[in-house]
Amino acid sequence: MRTRICQVCGRPFGLLRQISGARLCGQCSADRQSNLDGFRNLFLRATADNYLDGAEWQRLVEFAQQKRIPLETACQHIARDALSYVERLFAFARADRQITPDEVATLEWTQQALMLPPQAVAHIRQEINYLQFLADVRAGRLPTIKTAAAIEAGEVAHYECPATYRRVLKVSVRDEPGRLLATSKRLIFSAHMGGWDIPHSKIVRVEQHHRGVYLELSRRSGNGLYFVEYPEVVATMIYTLVQLNTRQITLKAEMARHIPHDVKIAVWNRDGGCCVQCRAQDYLEFDHIIPFSKGGASTVNNVQLLCRRCNLSKADRL
Repeated sequence: MRTRICQVCGRPFGLLRQISGARLCGQCSADRQSNLDGFRNLFLRATADNYLDGAEWQRLVEFAQQKRIPLETACQHIARDALSYVERLFAFARADRQITPDEVATLEWTQQALMLPPQAVAHIRQEINYLQFLADVRAGRLPTIKTAAAIEAGEVAHYECPATYRRVLKVSVRDEPGRLLATSKRLIFSAHMGGWDIPHSKIVRVEQHHRGVYLELSRRSGNGLYFVEYPEVVATMIYTLVQLNTRQITLKAEMARHIPHDVKIAVWNRDGGCCVQCRAQDYLEFDHIIPFSKGGASTVNNVQLLCRRCNLSKADRL
């Protein structure tokens, strides 16, 4: 059997390391582990303020080079910390339900620099695409869809989804399932028990709820709550369409909230970077304990970290 040597110091291996298939001798292996731990400590210090800048990253690269650690090996050693940092970076960026091009560029650069595999951050990319879609809608870049509903010549369909209208009667409440179609001219609610058209000029206010959208109209018919699967999308779509047509409307929605940066840092550190209910570390969101829509303040005592699953579960109980 050919004698194998350490890839770092060049010393020949003893019999046990020959058999084990190791690539480093015992001393170099211990030194490598110590240096990897040093790289991790340097990374944690660099990201403690929630921002890894170019100079800090260059120091990490130089540390790896000085200690003769392949950068890929160093990044693999901190993979869990790196993913936690990217999750934190994204949670901070999306706390106001919007994301800027600079924030997207920072996230992409960070993912590439830390060599995180695409599958590890696929959910973040999906969320970024969703937020960019909302930004396009707010900017008036609305999607165009095909619909089986009868619409007028020149009328464009933009969004259609199942919806349940909550009809409030004098002595009872009745939910009426149907479909909601948003076009360039109106909203159309169709149901087995009848439906109605709502011209954009009749919509006074759009209020986003956890499970639906509340429409306040300048007429009686059609006023009220519509349960939909994606309230934020529907609220944003309707608001934008009315803005484009009348520019006389108010939007009351959780997307309009703002949490100061120092509050987000304090909440993240207090909650340990994980969901306060299930301890998950992915799909994290800053949640108002007393809802923003009910006057809850964006303070440390009224903000907590929840994962998407627990946040939706909480919404169902409200």
